[in-house]
Amino acid sequence: MAEPLVATYLLTRPAAEAARAARSVAVEQTVEVPESLITPDIEARVVGRVLSVEPAGRADLHRARICYDAALSGFELPRLLNLVYGNVSLQNGIRLVDLDLPASFLARFKGPNYGIAGLRRLLKVEGRPLLATALKPNGAPTSEFEALAGDFARGGGDLLKDDQNLCDADVPAFAERVRRVQAAVSEANAKTGRNTLYCPILCGPAHELEDRVGAVLRAGAKGVLAPPFLLGLDTVRLLAEKHGLLVMAHPSFTGTFFSDRAHGMTPGLLLGTLFRLAGCDVSIFPNPGGRFGFTAEECADLSARLTGPLGRLAPAFPAPAGGMTYERLPDMARDYGTDCVFLVGGGLLAHSKSVYDGTRAFLDAIGGLVK
Repeated sequence: MAEPLVATYLLTRPAAEAARAARSVAVEQTVEVPESLITPDIEARVVGRVLSVEPAGRADLHRARICYDAALSGFELPRLLNLVYGNVSLQNGIRLVDLDLPASFLARFKGPNYGIAGLRRLLKVEGRPLLATALKPNGAPTSEFEALAGDFARGGGDLLKDDQNLCDADVPAFAERVRRVQAAVSEANAKTGRNTLYCPILCGPAHELEDRVGAVLRAGAKGVLAPPFLLGLDTVRLLAEKHGLLVMAHPSFTGTFFSDRAHGMTPGLLLGTLFRLAGCDVSIFPNPGGRFGFTAEECADLSARLTGPLGRLAPAFPAPAGGMTYERLPDMARDYGTDCVFLVGGGLLAHSKSVYDGTRAFLDAIGGLVK
């Protein structure tokens, strides 16, 4: 294997079965035939090689590292996923927890168009976490979204996104709403001298995606909110690279990878490493203590994978969210530091009598945390 790609799995198996289970994963993921049909040549060239199988804290839990030839991934996201977690995702007790990707693989990916440094330059904001909120609730008239957007931008907010369920019925309706909301943001930016950014949701059938991106760009918006596991991970990568988009990634539909911690993938690997490979500049995920079940350790790992080294790819912003409140800001600043996005939806919108006042209050609090 000239270019090894190493996947690490947690196997929920008794000690007596762990080595056999690891070999089974290696075979299933590369040749999917009985051992008797594997020739020495195929064994040497194709079959994954088990590097190690070690206890992982419990008698029935083992960590297995398996090496694959990187060429089997095609140096692309769909084949990578198929190689490291295709068929075995249908089996119980196998969890993908890490990928060691060779430089030859990483070199094929552009990664985030902006990343942390580029997004800060675009916003003209340094030295503090970014503040984001969402247009909601679904069903409200566009005039209310215009008012909310204008108030948030005048208040100094950084990133405004559509709520993930704010999916218009067709392209003309989407284009009209995006045009009006972006106009409200642009008007506020002209008054404040700032550069609040609006990211409409990109969610629809495949044949409409280019038209929706066109509507976003014609309106003057520079980015989108994209759910990679609804659109397709490589579809998001293609659209980001083709159009130079700022991409905020939403984790919708990824929960089944995380709910059983003996199965699926770790949040850090999926929402961190893989989303970053797909060109996401910001990755939204549930913060501990909100409405969802991520642990502090999982979120710390996710944040580290978004911001740490990954070939030449720019680091991306972690965006903890989900039931966040004014009172949680000090804990979030302690946990994530300066380079993060505080995504506060209902907590900001309901904090004060106006969205403007709520935005100012949150920004003042954030500024006080980093002095």
